[in-house]
Amino acid sequence: MTAFMQCTADTQITLQLSAAVSRLVRTVHLGSDELLRVALSINEQLLAWKEGLPEDMLMETSHHGNIAMALSLYSFYISMIRVHMALIHPRALDDPIRTPQTKPMAQMAWDACTASARAMINIACNLASEPFYQLWGTLCYPLSAVFMLFLAILDDPGSETAQADVDGIGDFVGFLERLGRDGCDVNRLLVGCRKLLDVASFARTIVQEAEHPQDAETIVMLAQLEATRQKLSGVKDWLQLVLGFLSNLPMLREEAEATFSEIFGGDVPEGVYGRFVPDLFKSHTNNFSFDF
Repeated sequence: MTAFMQCTADTQITLQLSAAVSRLVRTVHLGSDELLRVALSINEQLLAWKEGLPEDMLMETSHHGNIAMALSLYSFYISMIRVHMALIHPRALDDPIRTPQTKPMAQMAWDACTASARAMINIACNLASEPFYQLWGTLCYPLSAVFMLFLAILDDPGSETAQADVDGIGDFVGFLERLGRDGCDVNRLLVGCRKLLDVASFARTIVQEAEHPQDAETIVMLAQLEATRQKLSGVKDWLQLVLGFLSNLPMLREEAEATFSEIFGGDVPEGVYGRFVPDLFKSHTNNFSFDF
């Protein structure tokens, strides 16, 4: 137990460190070479931390793990993503000083991000049954991974990894279906993820049928997908995007709905809670409320 508590504490330290580095490299105007050096240094520290974990905690694909193990690994992969996202978005897009990162660096960073996303989905799908009130707080991590893989598919639906990424989204849908059968109220989240899976599958199908003429409806859908792809390409913090759907933070909620307006529709759900929040966690259903 002592070792595990220390391991969890170390996870929080690495998470805070990577978040600080992510802010740092966007703030102090590092050049490309220095930026890459810092990111690789932090990457090595994070990998060293993970290699020091007990073998029974490395449960991405090997066996069913518990929430505590999952949170440690989620923290690791989110840390990796934040460090590499700093290479993709080193400064604000409207900054006149910073030039865009070279394509090889940005691609390397994005590949690292999507690899971490795939690992987080594997972790979720290998979790043992847990009480829903404990599990709900962890769903933001694999959902952020789903959003990242969704962008990867839209970026290049004909890539070598695109079908595997579609299957990965499908695995998370299957995980949510299992939770639903266990009595967890994930219906809203399940509906949203099924929609993403359908759209991702559609994007793959269009590539495979590229030689066939496209009807008017398909052309409209492709335009909507391109609009969504462009908006997702500007995301700097995937966890923040997800919280717009899983919390009651108005600004994040508006940003999340705007980002996926072509996918989920332009009408924001009534109330103050995100689109995927179940009634169980809405204060008014438990006879209390908050004034802001």
